[in-house]
Amino acid sequence: MRTSAPMRRFVSASDALTIGQLSRYELQIARGVSLDTYSDFEQILMEFFAHLIGANMKLGGIVFFRLTNSGLRQKVLEDLIDAKFGSQYDQFWHGTSKQTGLFGLIRQLEQRRNEIVHWKAVGLTSKMEFGLRPPNLWSGKKGTSIFIENVYEFVAKADCLRHYVANFNWWTVRRKEDEPLPEKFVPWRDIFSQPPAFPPSQDHPLFPIWKAPQNRRLSLRRKS
Repeated sequence: MRTSAPMRRFVSASDALTIGQLSRYELQIARGVSLDTYSDFEQILMEFFAHLIGANMKLGGIVFFRLTNSGLRQKVLEDLIDAKFGSQYDQFWHGTSKQTGLFGLIRQLEQRRNEIVHWKAVGLTSKMEFGLRPPNLWSGKKGTSIFIENVYEFVAKADCLRHYVANFNWWTVRRKEDEPLPEKFVPWRDIFSQPPAFPPSQDHPLFPIWKAPQNRRLSLRRKS
């Protein structure tokens, strides 16, 4: 029997098998991949932090992972970078009025990570697949949704930022002054003197990372 009640724009995960069970599983996999990739990024950030304070990984990790507030942790890193390098790499880390610096990109990453962790997986009838919505599903407010492709965009971004931090760490802290510069690092001299390109262009050293197969959507569906 038909009713005049309007169709809901989303349904809970437990009721959404008609929308596509595979989409639900793909989203679950994407969330797992995203958190693992973010953990890799966080480890490199910790390594950089440890080198800045002159500590080994064990002692540096104890301090770094006690800084559970991401805003405070970033402020500590800002102060350490300023103390060690002065204004030499300001554009790379802080950006300009026209382009975001690495700290700004990290803040974007942290925000998206929080959304991926805390938002609710729901079946969205508008796209006939699962996505993430803000946890207060019944607020009546129109909000954005995070779909599987958006989660993998986060994965690629986290991977690129990890390489930015890792290369900066090697260039400025780990590399000895008399150590020959590997050919692959020659372009980074200019990269560190300006805001980081994101997404990287095709001639950028990080473009293969941005387009890496492991950073693309994993599908469980049969190919037609």
